[in-house]
Amino acid sequence: MCLDILLCEHLSKSFGGVKAVDDVTFHLEEGKVTGLIGGNGAGKTTLFNLLTGFLPADGGGIFLYPGQKQEISLYHKQPYEYAHFGIARTFQNIRLFETLSVKEHLILAKHVCKSGIDVKELLGQLGIGKLAEQNANFLSYGDKRRVEIGRAIATGARLLFLDEPCAGLSEEESRGLMGALQGAKEKYSLTICVIEHNMEFIRGLCDRVYAMDFGKILCEGKTEDVLCHPAVRRAVFGEDF
Repeated sequence: MCLDILLCEHLSKSFGGVKAVDDVTFHLEEGKVTGLIGGNGAGKTTLFNLLTGFLPADGGGIFLYPGQKQEISLYHKQPYEYAHFGIARTFQNIRLFETLSVKEHLILAKHVCKSGIDVKELLGQLGIGKLAEQNANFLSYGDKRRVEIGRAIATGARLLFLDEPCAGLSEEESRGLMGALQGAKEKYSLTICVIEHNMEFIRGLCDRVYAMDFGKILCEGKTEDVLCHPAVRRAVFGEDF
């Protein structure tokens, strides 16, 4: 039986009169990969921002290790505190330091969070070992994605949130990234939650999926069950039945 590593209950966030996240209850099983899908404006990134401390929630609760001795309430905690709790994330838009090498990005993350990650080993795991000394600003878009993900893992994170990691990648690059993440998940005992529009990536990587629509959870369950659900096909993929 898998324990939950994170639970949010009745989470809400409004912008003016728009409920971007509307009474959402959501859990992540430890050691699993969970996908979050939905059309543009469904509330996925807002939910991510709430779960990782980049936005304050209007209401609800967020708990790390819920129901366990080490349970921590994350409600209104700051992003830097999340990093020290073992939570890291990436963003839709890649955010790297222009003057640092690939290796220096990971060393900095390791140093700030005092993790025990072997940077050289992690670079090899992600397929960017040969790029270690290169300035990250001059890498291909796909390699920049791997650096950003590597930096997040280098913090020593146990829970990793990835916001559209395939955005801007070719099909070949997306498949390569999926393989790298599968290997990193096993190597570093990661729990992963991923927002993605690439359904082949979701199918290949995720154990479970949540589908969102208009700020609410529309459907949840095993990946293929959710992707084939008529309400999801209609709301997320625009198909008529």
